[in-house]
Amino acid sequence: MSFAKVLRCPTVPLSNGLQIPILGLGTSHDGGFSHDAVVYALTECGVRHIDTAKRYGCEEKLGKALRESGIQRSELWLTNKLWPGDYGYTAAKRACIKSCSLMGVEYFDLYLMHWPEAKCSSSSNREMRAETWKALEELYREGVCRAIGVSNFLVQHLEQLKEDCSVVPHVNQVEYHPFQQPYKLIDYCRQEGIVFEGYSPLAKGQVFRDPSILQIAEKYKRTPAQICIRWSIQNEVVTIPKSTKNKRIQENCQVFDFHLEDSDMAAMRKLHDGRHVTWDPTNIVSHLDYTAPVFRGTMSTADTCTFPTVKLSNGVQMPIFGIGTSQVGGFCQDTVLYALRDCGIRLIDTSKYNGFEIQLSEVIKDSEVPRRDLWVTNKLWPEDYGYETAKRAFQKSCSQMGVEYLDIYMLHWPGGMQPGRCNRELRAEAWRALEELYEEGLCRSIGVSNFMIHHLEQLKQDCTVVPHVNQVEYHPFQQPTELMEYCCKKGIAFQGYCPLAKGQALTDPTIIQVAQKYGRTPAQICIRWSIQNGAITIPKSTKRERVLENCQVFGFQLEEEDMETINKLHDGRHVSWDPTNVE
Repeated sequence: MSFAKVLRCPTVPLSNGLQIPILGLGTSHDGGFSHDAVVYALTECGVRHIDTAKRYGCEEKLGKALRESGIQRSELWLTNKLWPGDYGYTAAKRACIKSCSLMGVEYFDLYLMHWPEAKCSSSSNREMRAETWKALEELYREGVCRAIGVSNFLVQHLEQLKEDCSVVPHVNQVEYHPFQQPYKLIDYCRQEGIVFEGYSPLAKGQVFRDPSILQIAEKYKRTPAQICIRWSIQNEVVTIPKSTKNKRIQENCQVFDFHLEDSDMAAMRKLHDGRHVTWDPTNIVSHLDYTAPVFRGTMSTADTCTFPTVKLSNGVQMPIFGIGTSQVGGFCQDTVLYALRDCGIRLIDTSKYNGFEIQLSEVIKDSEVPRRDLWVTNKLWPEDYGYETAKRAFQKSCSQMGVEYLDIYMLHWPGGMQPGRCNRELRAEAWRALEELYEEGLCRSIGVSNFMIHHLEQLKQDCTVVPHVNQVEYHPFQQPTELMEYCCKKGIAFQGYCPLAKGQALTDPTIIQVAQKYGRTPAQICIRWSIQNGAITIPKSTKRERVLENCQVFGFQLEEEDMETINKLHDGRHVSWDPTNVE
């Protein structure tokens, strides 16, 4: 394929008569943003369809790349998305105009509602969607948007929108790859004249390891990426693969000079297993809705429960509550199994340092909980920092635990343990290995543990992917407020370990008094306080009754005055490692 100034790819007609290119370039904060890659896609590969969102934080950079390319605005198809934090009639209109301004354009070709859930609103999700959609309808009538649509909407969300508003969405952009094929949603969209657009066509790299896809790629002498993009396009799905590498972008464009046979299309259709590699809108829970009870009745040892989740910056949903494992106090295999089977816990936190990887593999197997329903966290010990050693340690940990991937893999400590090597250099080298594991789909997310602001700042300067999570000691006596605020501003989820201060919180008079007020235990008060402060929380116990007790924190809410009372208990004490003075 020789590249002309315009990539000659088919277009798909929208219900209003516009033509959207069937292939484009996605951009996001997931994996970083590359100015040079966007310019290359536009000028060397002839790509004319660019997809972004306010959420990704690269509007200004993208606008600069568009200008540098010299491509006429009329030749481009620009898609942007409205984040739920701007839902509402007035807020939506303001956000659209601001996004146009940041990108240096007067209009968008397509403007989407990014997610069906309204964030932090007193109105219902349906009411907020309808109010926001009316703003988009007006922007459409005014010509600020040539087309309007939605992203991550399921049939029920589209049905409600159709009942509440006037304009049927022109596009619905949803996760779509061989492992996630929402047949019913696609059929519904086509019946209603809604163009179906798919993101994450390579399942964040997971397709590169699938034997069936590799076999088909070998047959056509193509790459697995090209096979998946071609499969998507032959299914008449508008497709927006994302890459920051020029070579990969060029490769992704070379999909219009061959055709997959029906037998190969059918073989790939059979790969559907329902897995999500990004956001799953199926069971939307209000964003950290702590007031809503989540138990099915009164929880007993025979009941399971579902816990709220926190959205990481890459869209992956992480449970806000789980069980920790460590060397301190020992490890009880039966208790962890009980947590999974009888209490409904799905987040398990461990590390190579703790030494229980093999035992946890037995727990995971015996629990019979599907792997896709679990959130497994592991950590890289500093002795293994370095590019090659980090990758080897990861593979060994996965092998020991009997899993093919981790939901999150973390650098365990900011200090290195290799004489003569600078901590900063070791962190950066190890982090680059984690970035590659993430890009390959072997880790759904990556993060750090015990990192302070200066460690995070250095990592941000040295590497590409901002950590998705920072796991730090957190309890009423150790409240790193500045670190929490920093993480919040940078889109890093804050996770707290030792929520009971290794038992010290259980004897504190103030906490006991608050516990008596609510008819709860001191442990439940501390865990509830942590969760209400937005911290992902992983209490550890080897006793079944304590694990059950720790789970029973979602049927009540601490009043503001009690939250403030506990906030005042901070005295800076550490009951675990103190990373403050690590260079």
